[in-house]
Amino acid sequence: MHIGAASCIYPATAALLKLCLRGLPLILLTLLLAWRASAVADWIRAAWILRKLDRPSGNIVYSGVRRLLTGKRLRVMQAVNETVVGGRGVFYYNILWGHMVVVSEPRIVAELLHDTSLAKPTQPVMVHFRQLMSPDGRADFLSAEGDSEDWLWRTVRRGVAPAFAPTALRAAYPKLAQVGARLTEILQNRPQQEAIDMCNVCMCETIDALGLAGFNKAFNSIEAITQGQQADLLHVIYTANEEVARGLYNPAYKLWQMLPGPRSKGQLCMQRFQTIMQNLLQELKARGPPADDDDSLAAHLLRIRDPGTGQLLSDDWLLPQISVTFWAGFDTTGNTMAWTLYCISQHPEVERKIAAELREHGLLAVPDQPFPRGPDYADLDKLTYLTCVIKEAMRVHTVCYQSQKCRLDVVCQQPWTAHINACLPLFDLTHSQQ
Repeated sequence: MHIGAASCIYPATAALLKLCLRGLPLILLTLLLAWRASAVADWIRAAWILRKLDRPSGNIVYSGVRRLLTGKRLRVMQAVNETVVGGRGVFYYNILWGHMVVVSEPRIVAELLHDTSLAKPTQPVMVHFRQLMSPDGRADFLSAEGDSEDWLWRTVRRGVAPAFAPTALRAAYPKLAQVGARLTEILQNRPQQEAIDMCNVCMCETIDALGLAGFNKAFNSIEAITQGQQADLLHVIYTANEEVARGLYNPAYKLWQMLPGPRSKGQLCMQRFQTIMQNLLQELKARGPPADDDDSLAAHLLRIRDPGTGQLLSDDWLLPQISVTFWAGFDTTGNTMAWTLYCISQHPEVERKIAAELREHGLLAVPDQPFPRGPDYADLDKLTYLTCVIKEAMRVHTVCYQSQKCRLDVVCQQPWTAHINACLPLFDLTHSQQ
């Protein structure tokens, strides 16, 4: 009996085991779907609703196998702008498995911006850049999302707001003027016929102004102009950005990064950027507590307290806040200055009016006054025409875009309040006839 039973049980067990192994992938897939059943159902439902929207011709996320394999960064926002300018008020596309709606219809944009259903304005793509802001990828006030991180963006933004008050800006103005005066001196000493990359120059000036006025730290980025080189911090940020973007648009690139071997230039620049920011944080802490009358950005960051514990923010939380301030604080300002200078150069009549306004206030070098006085903070309110020119340049050449969560019922006129990532291309909005 024992031998007969064994002869029956063993083949049956082997057959059952073989059947399980054959169906293992299906079993795992079933378990995975059961675990994420709600999310999958929402994704399918969103795709069914969004199918009614226009889709751009071609694929604006991947433009060929070569880019997919090499991980080269794609000009996604440029492609979005080109599609939007073509006349589409609302259209839909995918980034991998993620849904994205691009909205340029002014009426719908106004409704989205006034949507109070969200706890905070979100920048979905910012989450991917956390790895750049600190070694452990902690949240910063631009990437914080969800209820667990709601305290961070509220606390930090409220804490640093006084650094941008008129009194604080007036106190910081001498340092800003110092950077501007040094840049003027450098440019005056360059050969008149020499071509200068003003975009690079404006980026360097912005980094130095932010470092000196906000953190009392001289990065001396504009000094690289005298050597015809790109500033170290500017180069590091650009290269590190490219590294993160490659992984964002090409998931296979992240797997390649995990392989053994020498680190890429982008990975080294990510480490370099974090080291620069860590050194800055240690320098700030070594100075001691900020004075009561110190209204600098660094002082207000150091005064922020964790609402949960009542203690000052730890270095682990301070580091990403400092990093994202430099990462996001120089590009938009530098590009705005570069575009403004370009627009003025293309409109001589505007340049003449600006010169007349500067001459009126004694701020322009003229034959009877070859050494004009330097501008002070009070002059900013007097330069009305120059202010209008800067604002018009910001409208004509918008250098940023708005990305946030929005409700599907607002975009698609469907009775479903689920949220989806939405891109609001400000470039098209500022050129809209509506």
